[in-house]
This record gives sequence, C-alpha cells and structure tokens, in this order.
Amino acid sequence: MKIQKRLLTVLLTLVIILQVSACRNTVNDDFDEDNIGSINGQGDFDIEKYIYLPHKIDINGLDGIMNPISGAIAYGDYIVSWYHEYEYITILRLSSDGKTEYETHLQELENLYEVKALSIKDNGHYAIIATTSTANDEITINYLLYDKQGEEIEKAELITIPQYFSTFTQVEHVIIANDNIVVVTVTGSHYTIHLLTTSGEKLGEMYTTNLKDAVRLRDNRVIALFNEGSSSSLQEIDFTTGGWGESHRFEIKNVEKLIPAGATPCYDFLINTNENLIGYVLETETQIPLINWLESNTLVTWQSHLGMLPNKDIFILHSHNAQTVGNSAVLTNLTVFARSIRSETDQRKIITIGGMDVHPHLRLEVAQFNLENLDYRIEIKEYTYNNDLSYEANLMRFNVELMTGRGPDIIADAIFSESTSVMADLYTFIDADPVINRADFFQNALNALEKSDGTLPVIANSFVINTMIAKPETAELLTPFTFETLSLNFDESNPYSLAGQWLTGRGFIGRAVSNSDSFIDWDNNQANINNDEFINMLEIAAQLPSNLPNTILDTDNEQRKFHNSEQLLLPLALRDIRVFRRAKAELGEFVVMGEPTFTGGHSTVNVMGSVGIYSLSQNQDAAWSFIRRLLLPDATLNAILELPIRMDIFEKQIAELMVKEYWEVDVPAFGIVAGEEKPISYAGINADIPIFAMTEEEAQEIRSIINSAVVGPRSDITVIAIIYEEFQNFVNGLRSSADTARIIQNRVQTYLNEKG
Repeated sequence: MKIQKRLLTVLLTLVIILQVSACRNTVNDDFDEDNIGSINGQGDFDIEKYIYLPHKIDINGLDGIMNPISGAIAYGDYIVSWYHEYEYITILRLSSDGKTEYETHLQELENLYEVKALSIKDNGHYAIIATTSTANDEITINYLLYDKQGEEIEKAELITIPQYFSTFTQVEHVIIANDNIVVVTVTGSHYTIHLLTTSGEKLGEMYTTNLKDAVRLRDNRVIALFNEGSSSSLQEIDFTTGGWGESHRFEIKNVEKLIPAGATPCYDFLINTNENLIGYVLETETQIPLINWLESNTLVTWQSHLGMLPNKDIFILHSHNAQTVGNSAVLTNLTVFARSIRSETDQRKIITIGGMDVHPHLRLEVAQFNLENLDYRIEIKEYTYNNDLSYEANLMRFNVELMTGRGPDIIADAIFSESTSVMADLYTFIDADPVINRADFFQNALNALEKSDGTLPVIANSFVINTMIAKPETAELLTPFTFETLSLNFDESNPYSLAGQWLTGRGFIGRAVSNSDSFIDWDNNQANINNDEFINMLEIAAQLPSNLPNTILDTDNEQRKFHNSEQLLLPLALRDIRVFRRAKAELGEFVVMGEPTFTGGHSTVNVMGSVGIYSLSQNQDAAWSFIRRLLLPDATLNAILELPIRMDIFEKQIAELMVKEYWEVDVPAFGIVAGEEKPISYAGINADIPIFAMTEEEAQEIRSIINSAVVGPRSDITVIAIIYEEFQNFVNGLRSSADTARIIQNRVQTYLNEKG
C-alpha cells in the first residue's frame, strides 16, 4: 500500500511538473523558473524579469455601441462578448486586434430577459442562461440554446425563484459547466446555490452566508470561494452528490473576482485583486503573478471583463463613459496584454503614496508617473486594505505613523485625518515652480484647503459647491435665508414640504454647527455653545421630524415635488457644469439660496481627493514632481468632469458647451429639420430633456455661483456625535434646552482640551 501511495505521489508530481513546464515553454522560450513568485497574503510581489504590459491599448473595436458590455469570454483565438440593446441581445466575435469578425442578434429574447451567463459548445452553439421576471416579480431561470446565426434550438424554464415581502432576491452568479448549471441567488446576506442540469433536473441546493465568488475550471469543475472572517477557502461543487466536494486552503486577500483561465494548461483559474492579476494552480496552491494593474496603467472596474487567450495574452473589454463635457455615451475599448521582458537596469528610487483611500483615478496617475519617470518609482501604501483591522483602527495606525516619522512621502485624502499637522506647505513649491502659479486656481477652492496660518497643506484637482435652490416665489418667503426663517415656514402637518428628507432635527442641528463659526473656535479650540443662540437652535430643531421616512431616499421624487411646488427647497451639489444645466432644464427657473446660517444663506466649497507632501519626507522634491503633474492643464484627472480647480480648465469646459451643433438631415418622423440646432438629451424625471448649447448668460450665472461660494467652517465628527447624542436626550424630554446646551458645552470643551 505504501509503495502504491508513493508511486501515485510521484506520478502526480510528474504531471504537475510537465504541466508547469508546458506552461513555461508556451509563455516564453526563456522563462526563468526562479521568476515564479509567491504572494505573501498581503498582495505584494515582485516579478524580477518578466512583466505583462499593454500590447494593444484602447483599441476601439466596438464603435457605435452605446450599451456597456454585459460579459466576455475567450473562445479559441477570439473574444466572444455580448450586450443588451433594446429587445435584442447582440453577440460579437472579436479578434485580438479589436476587429469584429461577426455578430449575432438574438431577437426572441425581447426586453424581458437578461443574459446572466453564456457558454459556447464544441459545435459553436451558444448556451445561455437568462432571467425573466413574472407579474409577481418572481425570477424565472431559463436555459436557451442558439446556433451561430441566432436561431433558437432549445428553450427551457429551469426554476422559478419566489420573491418575499420583506426581502428581495436577486441572481448573483451563474456558471454553465457543460450540461450542468450553478445559479447563486442572494436574499439579504443569505446565499442559495441551486445545482441544475440544462434539461431542468434539480441536482441539489446549498445555503451559505459567506460566498464571495465561483469559477468554472477547464475540466468543467466548479470552485466556490468563501470568506470566513480573516481567512478564505475554496470548495468544489460536486454535481454527482448535489453538494459540496473537496476543500482547498486559500490565502490570497482582497479578491475582487475569480476568472476562468480558458484553454491554457498553465493555470486552473485567474484571480483579480485590488492590485494584481494572478494565475492560480489549484493542486499545488501555486500563485503566479501576471499583471500589476498599477504598473500597467490600467483601471479595472466592475464594467471590465477579463480573460486569457490560448497564447497567454490577457484581454480586457472595458465599458466607460465618454470623457467629454457634453457626451454621456458609453464607449467600449479593448486592451490586450502580452508578456514582455522587464529592464534589468531599473535602479529608480522608491517613494510612497498612502492614505485611507487612494482613489482609482489617482492610481492611474501613479501608474503613468512610473512609466515615464526615470529617477523615481511610486509604491502605494494602503491603510484600509490587506489587513483585518477596522477603519478606525487603520486610521489610528495611519496617524501614529505620521506622528512618529514613518508616514508615506505623498499623502492622499489628508483632510480626513490628523495628518494636516505634519504636512509641508505646498505654497512653497507652487511659488518656486516655473509653470504653476497660485493665480491658476479658483481662490476660494484654495482657501478651503488653507490652514489658519495661511499655509497650504494639501491640494486637489476638483471641488464641489454645496447649495440649496428655491423657486423665485419661494425665495422671497425665505429671504433672508436663516435658521429663524426656516422655522417660521415649517409646516407641522406636512414636515417634508419644506426641504424633503434633507431637513430632520439631527440634520438641521448638524448643519447649523457646520455652517456657522459662532459655536466653535477651531483655531483656539474653544467651544461657545452655552448661549441663547444655540438654545434657540435646539428648540427649532426639536420641531422638525426626528427620523427619515422608512422609504429609501428617492432623489427623482424630491425633484418632481420641487418641480410641482410641493417642496420649497431642494439640495443641490454642483459637481460639474452639467448638474447645473440639467437642473435649469428639468426644474425650471430657480434661485440659488446657499445653505442657511444665522445671518443668511451662502453656498460652500467642498474639496475632495486632496494630496499633500509629508513634512518629514526625505524625498519632498520627488513628491512634488508627482503632485505638480496633477495640477497641469493636461493632467488625466482633469478629464473627470467635476468642477476643476484650475480656472483655465473650467473656461475650456464652458467653451466646449457653447459650441452649437446642427442636424444634418431631415427626419420627419421625429420632427427633425436639417439645419436646426441639435440638443444634448438627458433622461429627466418625466421625459428626456433637450439641452441646447450654453449661452453667455448661463456661463455668467455659474461663474457667479462659484465665485460667491465661501469656505465652510471646519467640523469634527466627534463634536457632531456629542451634539447629536445630547440633542436626542432633549427631544426625549430628559432635560431642558438650557441644560442640554450647558452639557454639550462641557463635553465638547473637554474633548477639545484633550485633543489639544
């Protein structure tokens, strides 16, 4: 028996060696076996010699497609993808250079179906799992088989999933494995795994609460990934028994998606994490790093579909919004990665960027910097991933490292931590820069980021204006726009008619503190709360609704009520020029009120996505070389359509929106006459909204809103939490408004003293 076991072990080892050898030989003739890295569970690895880089990038092989790609798989040397368009499902076969070889339209699906999975049989037929809803909102799982021309061969309803009154069930994953099907549904946090055959036979049903993903292997086995607290595991699905099969250990964290490896014998499947794409061999638990997304200058999102072709090239079909101010079309691009040899002379010095949230678009800028810079390379230092700590614990760790000299050279989103106290003054770098000047930026946006001593600890590409709007006749009633005026117009019989779900007691009191500098002197850490002004504010807030309705916030419904004059005020976050133009077209004439204070209304500047330089960094000039590229007119981040901090970029957006376009031909059925101005169309609350080229009057109006916006007073989540807690005690009748103000004064002042 022992001899047999040893022989079996030797044979298994030999098979694995031959498999990996075959993989190496097909990937690259000079594959170095020492290059097979192993991930340490933290997502860190280093490919010493070889690297996957974009071989063909942004090849728009799908011109004219206005809908996001729903899915894509590798099939031979081709990429088969599909998307929904009106009552059709369109299937495309693409070559790896992005050319469309042929397309098939499945017309019988109509608009009731949604394709959840597609597989291709050996004879080229399309096997499809699609869902449809019944009149009772039940979900029916359908199996359909089509030939290459889109003619239906077979159709069967497999199961119907009921909906329950209190919770909604949806289809989370579907996998077609030859003649077996896995359908995963989720109800709340509970997953049900349905095992079926294409003929409708039910093989089994399992339940779990911690399923992350599942993937089909090339031999048609199906593996499920489970998150179990701080650890993960892989478990096979056994179609023979209709239950669970063999379990496998799994140590890779931050898994976004498990991806089939196609026909390649190199890997059982691919793993996409926050940072990397990894090839995985199940039997040996071998982890082979393939692509570092940061290094490859690639942004992978939920709209991206990945796969591996037989020659080991990796493709990504990515749907994204067109990056122009007036165009909201969806474009789909193809990126193909091929394995290349890394330069052996890369001796660049490493600098770091870190924070509680390094935005994906900022990661792209890091990637571009790394591709271009000959002296430095940036690595991202995460504080919210790759460990099992809570957000608060990670924030504390971040601040401790900053205070003890161990922080990253470049700090992202510094305004959310205590880090601004250890930041270099960016004005020093701006004033010494030969190209960038303070006058390039909106001054109130810079002021929003300044410290009280006039230094600039952080800077950002864009900002948002927070305000409220009212109909002209309502604006007269609410002028001056103060807390007292709001209280006089509050209707107890219809509490949401004033400002909808925006204005609850807690929301009112929180904004009153945040929008006024009367109560906290942040520069000197002094509270000024125990006074008649604050007591009066408490009594106003107590008249307002205490809680939001049990319904989910419905923005469209509030806009509709405002449009019909059933709601007097509407919050408006001006994130870009388009928001303002859509509001003007959709809601009719309105007056910008700002947000209420004790003296009147004002709109406030809110800057997000800030970056700065760590004052204890030994690489401050290198850090500035990265930050300055974010502030130049041609920076990639300037294509993100928020209000740009650079005035010239803002004026460029204005100029683009003022260009008129015209219809070229008559289309009588739609009332289109050649030569008439062509509008941009947006989906509105009642119907599509046509918006024509911007006028100079509109441009001046939005310039005025931006230039008149002020810097909102600083705030602190702990202070607001104290106020909310004691306010609730007042509302519950546990103490008077005067006692509440006194208690809040003592608690807040104690906190400010301890904070220093």
